[in-house]
Amino acid sequence: MCKFCENIGIGFPDWNFLPEEDSDIVPSGIKIEIRKITDNNALVFTNSAGEYGAGALNINYCPICGRKLV
Repeated sequence: MCKFCENIGIGFPDWNFLPEEDSDIVPSGIKIEIRKITDNNALVFTNSAGEYGAGALNINYCPICGRKLV
């Protein structure tokens, strides 16, 4: 088990990359997590500046260490 797959969250995360101090700055950031969505493990990701929106891929194994996700 690695740090990437040891804490699997539930549902879609609430990512907010907009800086609070200056709303004129373009939001940027990238995140990827393993989450449990409707009893399936999924790799949930977003992209920089929210250009395309979030996505999710169903997975059975951790992409970093290869551990089978239960």
